[in-house]
Amino acid sequence: MSKRKAFTALVLVIGAGISFLAEAAEHNKLRSPAEVKFEKTKRILLWIGIFIMPYIFAWFTLSKTFTKNNRIIAFGWMLFVIILMLSGKN
Repeated sequence: MSKRKAFTALVLVIGAGISFLAEAAEHNKLRSPAEVKFEKTKRILLWIGIFIMPYIFAWFTLSKTFTKNNRIIAFGWMLFVIILMLSGKN
């Protein structure tokens, strides 16, 4: 086998491995139960933060891990709170 063929085979194997790891990580196949629990805890704390101070924490929902509905709820709540703050009596 020539060096070029060996290199090509190596690149294909590495590419397939990287593709597998990316796909598995995307579907939570390679996550330990502790990591999953930590993610749930983080998410719960974020939603508590959104409820208490949405003008700060709603922006974190712009990451790829949140759905469009999550963003709509967070930013809708933020707008509602801001409107309440602005329309309050002085």
